[in-house]
Amino acid sequence: MARIVNTHLEEGFFDLIQFYQAQNFRTVHSGRSLPVIALGDFNAADGSDTYRYLLKTGFKDSWPLTHPADPGFSCCRMRICEFDVAVKGAYRPRLYQGIQINVDDVKLVGNHPTNRIPSGQWPSDHAGVVARLSIK
Repeated sequence: MARIVNTHLEEGFFDLIQFYQAQNFRTVHSGRSLPVIALGDFNAADGSDTYRYLLKTGFKDSWPLTHPADPGFSCCRMRICEFDVAVKGAYRPRLYQGIQINVDDVKLVGNHPTNRIPSGQWPSDHAGVVARLSIK
């Protein structure tokens, strides 16, 4: 069994608000005996205070375990006029917590140019993240 939680933290340019939201998210889900799988839009770049805080409090990012040489950018892709813009350095943590969880695979979806809608827009500013986890 596992506890599955979901959140949407404020965007990174509201660093302090995002950090406080992460603290609240962590407090609400601490002290539980079940492993935690955290879903959501964390808007936290690798190396940000929010990302480091979540790792420091026991969460693990599943992406680097299966793709150590690939940063796994999942944000932000948009179409502005005739140009595709990809903002590098921003991605959502793929988080889990608990020694009973193994990460089998993690991949991005919706990040290929063929995934754009007929108008040429991306369906979202974020690619989706699909993870296959095993719970012992």
